[in-house]
Amino acid sequence: MLGADPGAEERKLTTLLPLAFKYQGRIAEARRLFQQATQANPKDPVSWQAWALLEKEQGDIAEARRLFQQASQADPKTPLPGRPGR
Repeated sequence: MLGADPGAEERKLTTLLPLAFKYQGRIAEARRLFQQATQANPKDPVSWQAWALLEKEQGDIAEARRLFQQASQADPKTPLPGRPGR
């Protein structure tokens, strides 16, 4: 059942689905879905951060940093690891 904000439920799914692919070892598919999620909702820092963590775990530190920066810029009010004032 959808909550009061169906858009919030959809945003959760756009982050959870690529994570499911990641945990199955389907990294290319997870990346593709994260890319789609961040294009569809570029102001959602959670998708950017989850994608950044995937890249960090895959050893692509430069890409992880870029994506963490995107997460930080997406919504400056959302607390993210490493952000002052947390």
